[in-house]
Parts: sequence; structure tokens; C-alpha cells
Amino acid sequence: ETALRARINLLAAAEAAEDPVAIRRAVARYGAALEPALRDFYRGNAARLEADYPTALRWLEACTVADPGMAAGWARLGEVNFLAEAYPAAVAAYRRLVELAPDAANWRDLGVAQERAGDPDAALASWERATASDPREVLAYVYAARLHVGADRRDAALAALRAALARDPKHPAARRMLLQLRGGG
Repeated sequence: ETALRARINLLAAAEAAEDPVAIRRAVARYGAALEPALRDFYRGNAARLEADYPTALRWLEACTVADPGMAAGWARLGEVNFLAEAYPAAVAAYRRLVELAPDAANWRDLGVAQERAGDPDAALASWERATASDPREVLAYVYAARLHVGADRRDAALAALRAALARDPKHPAARRMLLQLRGGG
């Protein structure tokens, strides 16, 4: 048990250092002792770090099949699909993620993927869920304001920016956008 934890910690450290070579070496050396989902997760993450999205997707999909309840696998699968500009697939992965871990960051990421997939109403609904799930959430309001500005909904954009600034009065993007909407920038 202690040796397995040490191996997992080594992999986590290589991931945190964003070192795909170290991840691959550790998986090659210790992978047989890992659960298949975790092994595939790290293989996918190494490929992601090298921007080899087809390989990353293959390993991350295997990870989510091996352990459908592994939230980290779904988060990484959503991220890689997003980076590969496969937005509908990113939305599907993030939807599964918010079923497993409905926190503000995951709702926010789902909203970003939905916006890129061409569904601004779904994006706004996800960002609303993000702000409802964590009173400290600011970025979802900023993203909603940006979307409202692009759709020429000035009042909705102002309301979102006010909400963002009520949570973080010094948030630079929110302050900048507010100045632009008020004609000062």
C-alpha cells in the first residue's frame, strides 16, 4: 500500500511539473501496479502536455470507460476535447463531470464549452449554476457579461459585471469591461 501511494505521488508530482517524459517513465516503471483508469489517465495527460490530442483522447476515453466515476478523467477528457476544438464532445464530458462533481469550476467549464459549441443559452444557464454553487465565483459572471456584450445586451452585461465586482471589487477583466461599457475605455 505504501509503495503504491509513493508511485501515485510520483506520477502526481510529474503531472504537477507538467513533465510528460517523467509521467511516461513513471507509468512505464510502475503502471502495472496502478488501476487501469489511473494508468490511462496519466498516459492521456502526458499526451495532452505534448499537444498530442488524438493520443490523449484515446487514453482518456479508456480511463473513463475503466472508471466511469473518476471525475478527474472526465475533467481532463473535457479539457482535451476543448483544446482539440471538438466542442460537442467537450460538452458531453463536462456534463458527465458536473453529475459527478457539481462545483463552480466544473459548471463554469461546461458553460465555456457550451458557448464554443454554439449554445449561448445553455452556457448562461451553466454559469448561473456556477455562481449559485459558490458565492465566491467571479469568472462565470465575467464570461456571462462578455457573452451579453457580444449579443448587444448591455443591461444584462452590466448586471453580470456588477455581480462579479460585488464578489471581487478589483477583478481586472470585470473592471475593464465595465469601463468599456460606460464609455471610458
